[in-house]
Amino acid sequence: MEREQIETKVARKSALIYLPIAIGAALLFFLAASLAGSYPTVARIGGTVWVGLLILIISMPIVTANAKRQFKGSDQHYALVTAKDMSEPAATAAGSGLQLTLVRG
Repeated sequence: MEREQIETKVARKSALIYLPIAIGAALLFFLAASLAGSYPTVARIGGTVWVGLLILIISMPIVTANAKRQFKGSDQHYALVTAKDMSEPAATAAGSGLQLTLVRG
């Protein structure tokens, strides 16, 4: 798989996780501000936008790093599985420095 395709998949997967988190936190703030006090509408909407943006800023790098780590883990697994089909007797797993000696049975 090309690097651009990998980055696109990671970006889509992570966006499907951090966007609902940020929107959910913003909606929870709006509900709490609406039910717990008599704040003006502008303050509730402004606070909702502020909370949503802050949660987005905080969750985006965390979720994206985890998505990359999961994808690299699945990529290494794929490299180990397909290494059996290689004609050479030894193969190195992607990025791990582990050398495998494959014996065909």
